[in-house]
Amino acid sequence: MNGVEGSVYMEINGGSFASPIYAVCRSGSKSGDVTTVISGSVTLKINGGTFNKQQIYVVQPTSDKTPFSSTASVTVCITNGTFPQSHATVEGTSAVKCNLYVTSSFSGNVTSSGIVKTIDNAQCSVIKAPEIKIITLSYSTPPLSDKKPTTGALTAAEESKLTAKAKENLQSINSMISKNGADKYSGYRVLFDNSDSYNFKAVENVRFISMLTGEYSINKTITNYNIAGAGGGYMIDCGEYVLLAFGDNNAEGGLGKPWRANSLGYTTDTDYTDGITFDGFYTSDMGENGGYAEEFLASAYAEGHEASKIPTGGIMIGDTLYFCYMSVRGWDLDDGPIWPCNYGGLAISRDMGRTWELPSDLRWPEESNFGQLYPVIDGDYVYFFGVPGGRRGALKLMRVPINEIENFYAYEYMVGRNADGSAKYERGYDAMMTDYAIIEAGVGGVGVMFNEYLGEWMITYCTPYAGDIQFGSIVMRVAKTLDGIWSEPALIMSQASFGSVYEPRISPKYVTDGGRKFMLICSRSNVYNSLVFEIEISKK
Repeated sequence: MNGVEGSVYMEINGGSFASPIYAVCRSGSKSGDVTTVISGSVTLKINGGTFNKQQIYVVQPTSDKTPFSSTASVTVCITNGTFPQSHATVEGTSAVKCNLYVTSSFSGNVTSSGIVKTIDNAQCSVIKAPEIKIITLSYSTPPLSDKKPTTGALTAAEESKLTAKAKENLQSINSMISKNGADKYSGYRVLFDNSDSYNFKAVENVRFISMLTGEYSINKTITNYNIAGAGGGYMIDCGEYVLLAFGDNNAEGGLGKPWRANSLGYTTDTDYTDGITFDGFYTSDMGENGGYAEEFLASAYAEGHEASKIPTGGIMIGDTLYFCYMSVRGWDLDDGPIWPCNYGGLAISRDMGRTWELPSDLRWPEESNFGQLYPVIDGDYVYFFGVPGGRRGALKLMRVPINEIENFYAYEYMVGRNADGSAKYERGYDAMMTDYAIIEAGVGGVGVMFNEYLGEWMITYCTPYAGDIQFGSIVMRVAKTLDGIWSEPALIMSQASFGSVYEPRISPKYVTDGGRKFMLICSRSNVYNSLVFEIEISKK
């Protein structure tokens, strides 16, 4: 029906057909139609089937335009098939060069009209589907835009134009900044370690650097991407670029619509000490939302079934991106910071984030505890930390050989410890449903990385309670191995001092002084945007 410059090959090998057969359908007759021209070749081969109409048309007979150039050709080949009265009629057109081939195996009669006819031609046997050359495009960068985003410190003129809600949010952030990292619970920042098992000593300082999202941030995300509010900042290190995924892009004061379940930004900025500046977002090119950040993981928007898909952590293996996500059934928060999830899943992109596969066989039911997944590569394995929906579940662990990441049955689950204290793994459904947890309940929003300064793995998460810390906070723990014994928690920042901060994200891409200082991205619910902090730690 549309323009053809190369070749189109079609075969009918069986089935029952109630209508005539057309090698080329009508193309449209309106004067305003875009002109489509067939200048290549079209081949139709019939090897079998039952045809209730005996007509086979080169071009569907209508009053529409016939979009053929002088170089176009159509070939019809009949090797077999059942026609009414064993008679096939091939209807041609004087406007098109057509070749008709019929093999001796076809027992019926053939008549043709307006075409060149060759009967029993040996060419029938060599007419076959051409070899398809699959061309896979590879990408080393996100979809870069020629349009440079507007970035920088908020000017007085820009501040005067903020919505009332944005001004309220900015005031809340400025109030936090005035405390200069002070925390009424700072005594909890020292690691309690009577056995002297860990190198980590204490969180020495917390310094606010900048807002990451929001119109009052250095990225002016309403102006640039139509994002008013965004939680998250889940990072994938892609070498030159870092991808940052956000969940729940909320409106603010009527701006930043429509709501999107998630969005994906990218940056080449690896110096966090003055804030992180986006180079761009993956944007839509559709309609009134063209040029604005779009969902990269499509959500159903059906409360009670799937209200949202929220990214929870990602990695890159070779040229393939893997983003974990949770399928949120609904935002029922009657029981505190808990919501029901359908499952935790693994999304795959083979074109640097432009399109995503969501395999149905790479999903873990929430009752397995893997509703929210965070992946980490260590050696030949990918480890996945998992909690259920909300921020009060226990932390469990599974792993898979790095080259088997897309094989659900290769995953193994930590079900306990051997006599020597090493991790014990098993495969299968019962293992997936294990009660064994590597960190006790009270875990949400996980971030994990190896800290070269400490020589230890570190984990950050938000919690309503952890060990002796019985208040809302962001904490960190350390371990010698990912499946080792994790230390007691040490406070990074309390919600009493820093507001409703949660979902801490860390990456070895963003460290200074060998890891003694590192960037922490977290969300803050009362402004519903993401913030950048610098955390300074010490070791024994």
